[in-house]
Amino acid sequence: MKHLILFISAFMMLSFMAKAQDSPMNEEQRLEVSVETPIGIDYEPASELLQSNIQQALILNGLSSTTGRFTTITKVVAISKDVTATAPAMIVTNLNITLLIGDLYTGTLFGQCEFEVKGIGETDSKSYMDAIRKVKARNPKLRSMIVKSKEKILSYFDANREQILNRIDAHITRKDYKSALIEIYSIPKASAELYNEAGERLSKIPAETISSTQINSSILDEYHFNGTRAERALIFNK
Repeated sequence: MKHLILFISAFMMLSFMAKAQDSPMNEEQRLEVSVETPIGIDYEPASELLQSNIQQALILNGLSSTTGRFTTITKVVAISKDVTATAPAMIVTNLNITLLIGDLYTGTLFGQCEFEVKGIGETDSKSYMDAIRKVKARNPKLRSMIVKSKEKILSYFDANREQILNRIDAHITRKDYKSALIEIYSIPKASAELYNEAGERLSKIPAETISSTQINSSILDEYHFNGTRAERALIFNK
């Protein structure tokens, strides 16, 4: 039984570390950034289109659009709405769109950009939809914000490496293994060096504890903040 436990512990540690080797980036090693439902849009098809375009922009720029600690918050404000004097009359809608990338766990803001877009249509909804279509996944301003945010996120983990590892070690010393595991699995795989160093701590945690402790995105969220993800995202809506 003892040999089995040692084998499980070694296997878990090697599996953990193998995910962050310096090989070409695969899907698992992409920085995970989710996309929250846009704030300020009442027209659901427009909300879904904007969310889809942002998800595509993340993927195009080397990130993974999946649920994680980092997220994109989008705020939409209607600046004006006018009716043309043409026949037929057309509705012109001007929107201000603010996009943010932040860390739900720490409340840290890593990137922000704004767009002003104009839409024209025969109805309110068509005009609004036309404006939202102007936010393209390949937009240079959006691309720049995503790339710079990724750089800042990875720099954050480099700068806070010792503090994070010390926190994990303190949990292990107190035999608070679940908290240690949560802290370890809160580190993005894209931060390969820190991810590997944290993974080495798995050898200090009993294998039976590792195998019996469930760690998923919901548990990580509950550990780091109260309420839902949408409620937590409101910290950036200031």
